[in-house]
This record gives sequence, C-alpha cells and structure tokens, in this order.
Amino acid sequence: MSVVVLINGREAIPVRAIPYMADSTVSAEILVRGVLCSDHNNALHGLSAYQLLAYECSRKVQPVEWRRVAVNLHALSDTLRRQELKGELTHAEGTAEWKRESVKRLPSGVYIWKDEFSRKHFERYRRLSNEELAQCHRHGLEMNRELASASDDSYTAEIMAAHGAPENWREAFQADIDEAAAEGPFNPDSFCVYVPRGCEPKETDTLSDVTFSPWIEQDEMLVVMEGFEGAPRAGTKSDERQSASRESDDQQTPNEAIEDPAPARFVQRAMQDGFDKITREKAGERNFEAKVAAVNLSDERCIELAHSHELRIADWTALTGIGIGVHWSYVVSAEGVAFRKWTEGEISEASVDRQIEMHQDNEAAPLKFPCTPAMIILFIDAAQPGSHSFSVPDAFRQAVTESAQATDTAPQAPDEAQEQRDAARSGAQRVTPADDSPTDDDETDELLPDDEKDETKTPAERRAVHDIAKERGCRRMILANWDTIEKLHGSNPKCIEIWRIVVRNLQDGEKKPVLKTVRNNRDTLRKAGLIP
Repeated sequence: MSVVVLINGREAIPVRAIPYMADSTVSAEILVRGVLCSDHNNALHGLSAYQLLAYECSRKVQPVEWRRVAVNLHALSDTLRRQELKGELTHAEGTAEWKRESVKRLPSGVYIWKDEFSRKHFERYRRLSNEELAQCHRHGLEMNRELASASDDSYTAEIMAAHGAPENWREAFQADIDEAAAEGPFNPDSFCVYVPRGCEPKETDTLSDVTFSPWIEQDEMLVVMEGFEGAPRAGTKSDERQSASRESDDQQTPNEAIEDPAPARFVQRAMQDGFDKITREKAGERNFEAKVAAVNLSDERCIELAHSHELRIADWTALTGIGIGVHWSYVVSAEGVAFRKWTEGEISEASVDRQIEMHQDNEAAPLKFPCTPAMIILFIDAAQPGSHSFSVPDAFRQAVTESAQATDTAPQAPDEAQEQRDAARSGAQRVTPADDSPTDDDETDELLPDDEKDETKTPAERRAVHDIAKERGCRRMILANWDTIEKLHGSNPKCIEIWRIVVRNLQDGEKKPVLKTVRNNRDTLRKAGLIP
C-alpha cells in the first residue's frame, strides 16, 4: 500500500513511513539527525518537515523541536543495548525491536515533501558497484590476515587490549578468514550496499533503494498513518516512476495524475495563511478572509452581464461568488482585485529562481472597477494557477466571446482597457501603434482544403485527415496538443489551460505564445471545425 498522501495537491510522505521506505539507508535516527540540521555530513541535512494542522494547512517544524525526539531515540537505543549485554535479547531481536519502536518515537502527523526527499536521497546515496564490493572484500581479508598474524608486542596487540578485546581475538579473525574461504569465490551480486555519494549523480544512475509502497503490517500501518486519516492517498504511478531510471527532472515531480499542481510558492503561502488564521482565531482577532459562496446566476442574467458596458464589485461577486477580503493570493475590494504582493522578506528567503517568479507575480496588473466583461475573463485567465479559485459561469464566458467575435475585436487586457478609459476621461487622444509585422498566428484564411469540408465529419475526424505539417506557429501547437488538452480539460477548455499545455510541450526553436494569441487561434480553429 502506498504511504504517499496529498497535501494541497502535492505529494508528501509521513516521517514515520521513511524508515520502512528506505530501510537500507535511512533509519529513524539518521532522519532525525538530518532534520535537526546539526550534522553537515548527514545525507539528509537541511531537509524540512511540516506538521499537518486543521483547515488543511501546515506549519514548518523547526530543527530545534527535533531535539526531544533525538533524546528519546537515544534512550531507546541505550535500553536495547543494555538488554543485549544482559543476554535478555539477541542482536537480531534487538534490531527488530529498534526498527519497530523507533518509528513510534517519531511524531505523528508530520510529513516531508516527497519530491524534496527523493531528490535529497538520490543526490546523497549511491549503490556500490560489483567492482567496489569485490575490492572491499579483498581489503577486509587482507586486514583480517594482518590482525591474525600480529605479534604480542605489536602496536595492534596494544590497541586490541586497550579496547577490551578477548584474549582469543587472533583466533576469531582467523575463523573469519577460514569461513570466507569455505564459502568459495566472493559473489558481489549477493550484496546490496549503499553509501553517501562523493560526487554529483549521473543521468544514468537509478534512484537508490526506496519504495513508496513498502510492506508494513496492519497494526504498524495504523501507527505510520496516524494524523493523516483524512488526507487523500496518491496513486501508485509515482512509486513506479521514482523506482525507474532517472531520465529527467520530471521523475522528481508530483504524481502525473494531478494536472498542473499549484506552484510551490503558492502552496507555501497557503500553509502560512492557514497557520496565521488559526493564530488569529485563537487570539480572538478579526478574520479578513473573503467570503466564498456558490454562484447561482441564470443563463439570462449571465448574458445580460456579458452585454453590460461596465461591471462593478457587485457584479464581480455575483459572477465569481467571491466577496470583499483576502482570497488566496489576491485582495478583493470595492475598487478592484489585486495580487497580494510578496514582501521583501518573503522574496529574500526564497531561492533565486523562485525570487524571479515572485517579482513577476508582483508586476501583475490589477483588475480595476468599473471594467468591461472581457476584462474580467482576461484577468482570471491570466492569473497564475494556484494563486486563486476565480471562475465565471460558462454562459457568461460564452456570451462575452460571442460578443467579441460579433464586433470583430479581441478583448483587451485589463491595463490596456483601463488606459483607454483614463485617456477618454481626460480628453486625451489615444494613439495605437501600428503593427508592421503580421504573423501567421493572426491569419484568418481558410484552413481546410475542399476535400476536408465535409460537414458530417467530427472535429476529430477532420484533424485525422488534416495535414498538420502545413500549419505554423500557435495553430500547429494547439492542434499537436489538442488530444491531450481535450483529455485533461474536456472539449471546451479555458485559454489558460490550453496555454499551459502548449508551453509545456514547446519544441526547440518554438516561441512561447501569449494568451491572446492562443485565444485568437483557438477561435480560428473552431471556425474551421478542427476542434470542438
């Protein structure tokens, strides 16, 4: 059974499951030393763990909080070692007891992100090759021979006596030599040894000895999953993918069955917001979170709003079901909807790549009221996935699209439309720069030859006989990816959904299209009957 759970759409592993998953490399003690961040030589040094709280949010467990866990594990180890020395337990019994009881000393409801653990484990552990195992075997035999032949007045004898070795220690080493000789030639295939890496992993290397569906007894599984009873389980595909050869970075990403998970920066913000919300509620402070309700507009009302010249906050709330206040990464007010900008402190703590994304988030143009219906749709479609839950009824979206097609004008982006209104109010004349470089993406010529214009054919049948090699630019990208788009998002996907898949599958030399270009070419392909 898979031990991977989903936290806000991202795959996570309970810390109690890790000693079962990576039995030969990561014990409970090694895991705790890693999250303690006190041992730079530890293979998991710097790994972060999180505690699952209420409201589907989490908080980061600080390294200092693991000290008590480390003490408890050390106490358990001392107890078992003392029982072995007294003869109350054999070494095998002590090992089995340690594996079972050490997991219980780890905190319940605490997890580590699966992709972070997999990446760290892959980068720090490698399996010894057969040549290295054979060399270790030869070195061990040579060491035993030297020890067995050491004289009484040698430095080796002094060291053995200082460490309390029995008087027959030479006979013990000789017995090991005789036993190895009796077993016959050394077979490295019979051994599986993992060691920390000394260099960067190769692309041909495989993920070390880790399984995300370990064999765990039912009573032990209850202990492992304590605190995650309400969390959904991930599928088994991720286990197969992680165990396979590491061909690309995609093998370290969340389960493919979850399309376009929220970027990590928004997941982290959501967790922090949830924790702050709980803190405010306990302190009796006011909650500034926006109220959210279901949208119950009739198609007639949606069409009426789509044909309005200006929409305001009341219309926004009626269309989206989202009221005034903080909604995920946005702030909704009577004046408009704006991205809740990242602070300098939040940006400075992020990685360089994430800082770039956060700066770009802060540059997002706000939606200002009053606005046109088309501006609302463009604003929602352009917003980053995972930063909001904005949506409008299909009847409203379709009516706005049809209205734009009827007037033969494409909807303007929020900042463009706002600039036009401001210019009109001030009496200034707006100058539109000429476009002297039309591209194939703006063409609206016939796409189908005469033999493909059979009206009885479905869009799929037309695509099957259509020569996609003659297409260029964004039209070709949409057609090449349409089967995937339709499978994931249905026959009437949003422009942002089309754009994400097109951008993800860009070929060498292809330029990333803007959202407006995707929208225009989608409408052109629909007119041609190549897509629904």
